[in-house]
Formats: sequence, C-alpha cells, structure tokens
Amino acid sequence: NQEYLAGWSRSEAYLVLGIWNLLNYSGWAFFGINLFQLERRVVEGDFDFVLTKPISSAWFTSFGDFSLYNLISALSGIILIGYYFVVNWATISFINVILFLCALIIAMLIWYSIYLFFASFTLSIPRNGFMGIAKEILGLTRYPTSIYAQSLQFVFYTVIPIAFVSTIPSEILFGRITPMVLVLGSGIAILLLRLSYWVWNMNVKKFVSAGG
Repeated sequence: NQEYLAGWSRSEAYLVLGIWNLLNYSGWAFFGINLFQLERRVVEGDFDFVLTKPISSAWFTSFGDFSLYNLISALSGIILIGYYFVVNWATISFINVILFLCALIIAMLIWYSIYLFFASFTLSIPRNGFMGIAKEILGLTRYPTSIYAQSLQFVFYTVIPIAFVSTIPSEILFGRITPMVLVLGSGIAILLLRLSYWVWNMNVKKFVSAGG
C-alpha cells in the first residue's frame, strides 16, 4: 500500500473513516438522537416527567428513543471497514480482529461519555450550544490523528482522548501498537463514563422545572 494520508495507505484511511461512520451513525441511532432532543424536552417541560421514573434519568434520557434510519446509515461504516479487510486479508491476524472489536467497544463508551458530558449542561443552562461542541470534537476523529499538529496529537491522547475513538482501534488491527493500550483505553473509558454521570447528576440538582 502506498502512502495516501499522513503515513496511512488508502485502505487504512478508509478504515478510520469506516470506524467513524459506524460509531457516529450507531451513536445517533441509540443515544445521540435522544441527547440532542434534551434541550427541547427541558424547555417544553417534558424532562420533569423523566425525573419521576424509578430509573436513572441519564439512562432514560440517553436511550428513550431509537433511530432505524441512522442504524441503516451505519452500514456505510461496515462497508468501509470491510474494504480494508478485503484488501489486507493476508496480513490480518485473528487475535488482532478480536482486539479490534474490543477497541470498538471502548471507542463507543468514550463517544457516549463525551455526548453525555456536554448534554448534561443543558439541564442547568438550556440553549447553550454545547452539544455542537461535542459533535465538532468527535468529528475530528474521522481522520487519523497523525494529520494534526504534534501539540494537538498530544491533546488527543491525553486531555481529550479521542485518539481512542478511531486511530487506536485501527492501529490495533494493523498490529502497530501493543494490546496493553486497550487496558489504558478501558480505564479512560470508565473514568470518562463515571465523570459524565457525575456531571449529569450535578446538573440535575441545578435543574429548574419548566413549571417553576
């Protein structure tokens, strides 16, 4: 494979984009569509009803509805990932495929945590535009992190660990990095998930009912 994008071959770059499409549209199908509707529910008073449910308000808000259209759109990601497998079948090991699937689970947890974190502030500050920020941040992961400046790459591996969304799962499949990175990724995903739920609960306490 010849270099196509910042040291990545065409099929490798398509793999990154395929992962992004899969996570993006699957995320929209299961929780993105719900979290983006949270602002309307808060303003119109529907969120008051959510708080009466005997289950986690974050869970109910995130997964209350489902979008079949977006799930079907996620097939575009599977097609791009499949393209990589077809082109590079001879170099792919079974163990790397298993590790790759684990990396995708970690990536989805991080994706969800980022959305939930930013959506949380809608409860205390409606119409804040924060969900647009989450969408822009995750939009950066449709490309390998190596195309960005070194300073940004450092941020993407540490402060805002979005490298674990598409770049690291790809490199796991390539066999370029140690599987131990998944241990670190799991820790980061759990930490972000706990943080997002903590921020959610803090904003629930600040929530003011539409009825006063």
